Amino acid sequence: MARQETPKGRVKYSLRTSLIGFVIGLVVLASLGFALSNLALDHFTRAAKATSNIETSANTWNPVMPTMLPRPSIANEERVTELVRVSETVSALRVIDIDGEIAFDVIEEQSSHRVVMEALALSKLGDERKVLRSENGIVLAQPIYSNGELTGHFAIEYPFSALPNTWLRTLMWSLATGALICALCIPLVLLLVHKFTDPLYRLIDFTSGLNAGHLSARVELNSGNEFDLLGESFNKMMQRMENTMRHIQKLAFVDSVTDLPNRERFLRVLNKSLHERTDDCFTAVIILNVDRFRWVNETLGPQKGDEALSLIGMRIRKALTAADKAVRLADAQAQPSMVARLSGDEFAVVVPNIDAKSDITRLMQMVISSMRQPLEIGGQAITLGLTGGVALAPIHGTKGEDLVKNADLALKEARRAGRSKARFYSTKLNKIAMDRLHLEADLRRGIERDEFIPYFQAKVDFKTGQISGAEALVRWQREDGDIISPGIFIPMAEQLGLISRIGESVLKQACVQATRWMKAGHDCKVAVNVSPLQFEEANFSEKVLSSIRDAGLPPGRLELEITETMAVADTDRVSEIMRPLRAMGVRLAIDDFGAGHSNLVTLTKLPFDVFKIDQQFVSALHSDSQAPAVVEMILAMAETMGLETVAEGVETPSQSDFLRRRGCTLAQGYLYAKPIPPDEFMKFLENWRPFGETLAEDFLASLDGAA
Repeated sequence: MARQETPKGRVKYSLRTSLIGFVIGLVVLASLGFALSNLALDHFTRAAKATSNIETSANTWNPVMPTMLPRPSIANEERVTELVRVSETVSALRVIDIDGEIAFDVIEEQSSHRVVMEALALSKLGDERKVLRSENGIVLAQPIYSNGELTGHFAIEYPFSALPNTWLRTLMWSLATGALICALCIPLVLLLVHKFTDPLYRLIDFTSGLNAGHLSARVELNSGNEFDLLGESFNKMMQRMENTMRHIQKLAFVDSVTDLPNRERFLRVLNKSLHERTDDCFTAVIILNVDRFRWVNETLGPQKGDEALSLIGMRIRKALTAADKAVRLADAQAQPSMVARLSGDEFAVVVPNIDAKSDITRLMQMVISSMRQPLEIGGQAITLGLTGGVALAPIHGTKGEDLVKNADLALKEARRAGRSKARFYSTKLNKIAMDRLHLEADLRRGIERDEFIPYFQAKVDFKTGQISGAEALVRWQREDGDIISPGIFIPMAEQLGLISRIGESVLKQACVQATRWMKAGHDCKVAVNVSPLQFEEANFSEKVLSSIRDAGLPPGRLELEITETMAVADTDRVSEIMRPLRAMGVRLAIDDFGAGHSNLVTLTKLPFDVFKIDQQFVSALHSDSQAPAVVEMILAMAETMGLETVAEGVETPSQSDFLRRRGCTLAQGYLYAKPIPPDEFMKFLENWRPFGETLAEDFLASLDGAA
């Protein structure tokens, strides 16, 4: 790895240069300090040398001093004066007698006069040698003895100028010694600095070359010092970063339930495949939806639902691998197809570079067929299925997002065609999608404008022939007067989560109409269908009771209809919701009874009042040999449990006669009345005649026109 240069403009010097400069500076400063210390030592030892020399001079002059007392001769005085003046080692000489009178005095520097007098005074005071320092040198004073008798004192001054001047030599010697030390130390300094900084620069080089794709790299310093610990710590940090990055990548690109690639990874692979697609091949996008998965979630719970998704993902991946090898042959190894989980029970497959539309059909059918074998979930064998939609590039789009959208439209078309189907995208699906989009917008506006109204279909009592109730069936009457079929808008409202608002509106209007019937003297209950989403709302019971109170309707005149599948899905929940309503007198009916998979044990736990026999059994009474037995069994069960029964879809006199003879309580169907608007139903109640009585012809004609 190339050496990284120090970034310009951020630091002035590199660490290595700074260390070398710092250490060399220390060596130079130490050498200068050594030279200066030698000069200082030489300076401070000059006094000691002068003291030693003056003691020698004093010993030399001592024998001559007795001749200077009491007074020296003129010749002797002249001779001594001359000796002092020509001597380099004596700059002052004074002799005093025992009384302190000056016998001889030669002082060249007046500044030394005071020190000489002070030294003599101290020597006379103690009759001993005294040494003082003057500005010019060292002054020594001592007694003079003659024949063992004290005769006086003398003082001499030794000038510093008599000492040899060695500071320059000392300086040069010191500087030479310092230079030698520097010459010896600098290579050692360079070696040590390199040894200490090389691991750091290697670490800098290593980190400079790191990126998200090379987190598995490790650094080896082998410095033999603490940098090895730093390298180990750095490698441990790299290991943690690598593990963290893998975890982040898994969260970002892998579905946590199935361990398959997620939507983000799928789109990346799809866009890469589109970029690499050759002109003579297709890139296919398949969107797969699991049939009946909602039933698994509702019946077995979300945990088992996730387990089912994981098994489904494994099975699709295995089937895709086998189909890839069988259909795409050599291309399967170079550019394998990939399956991903997009969301919920929706999976997606990208097939790069496939030759023909027939090949993608074969591959898709092999994948769909893989779900024909049951899955083992929670100890139960459950058979699900796959429905698929396909979009091909470049025919159906050249962008990944467009292909996914178009494949999803094809999937919706396949689901409308039935389970385990597959459809290719076509341009007409765009029109269908736009129509649905407009319908959705109209649906939301219709809710805001209260365009959803109840139509009422009468229920006739077999015993009395009177109308004892009516079912409220929602209709969408648009602002332009068009009536939209419930089969169109109810599935959309459930999908968009708007069914509860529609159901609440119909409930309120139905209660108001039932109150009108009661005030007009008609003993007629009203039955209102409740959707699963509406029934599961936390405040459902409060909304029902509020609608009853606001309309002034006795609770016993309201009947709520829920499907058999809703009822048995969670009996405890149903009982909990209905408890306050039942306490007020509201009735509960099981709609489409016989079409579900409930059992008697489950049914006995539910607080219901009415069985509504599914119309498929009623319509098949004279065409299916099993249908009469099923209806008779339901009627017998209801009689045993003391419940009312309502037969739906009664359209012929023979059906009515069969049901009446078997003890059915009420009949509902086109034989008696079609669903009609509220005002028309009020007229219908006023003009109704029990069995055997004839309605007015003009009224019957008006009902036919309204229906």
